[in-house]
Amino acid sequence: MALAVAGKQEGRLEVSEDEILTLRDVAERLKTSVKSVRRRIRDGHLRAFKEGGRVLVLKSDLDDYLRRQIEATATR
Repeated sequence: MALAVAGKQEGRLEVSEDEILTLRDVAERLKTSVKSVRRRIRDGHLRAFKEGGRVLVLKSDLDDYLRRQIEATATR
């Protein structure tokens, strides 16, 4: 699912195209459980938002999370 998403830049809203993922989508991509994805969101490691009672994740936020995980393991 793709949608225009608003973000802030210098006090203004900026609109960009981004894919929106469900928790199940994220779990499948990470090869883990939805419960584990929820824990990563709760602990502040992965950004998410609620829309219509559903918790959703932008693909760009998942990409950022993965990049941070790769960098953290590379520096060990």
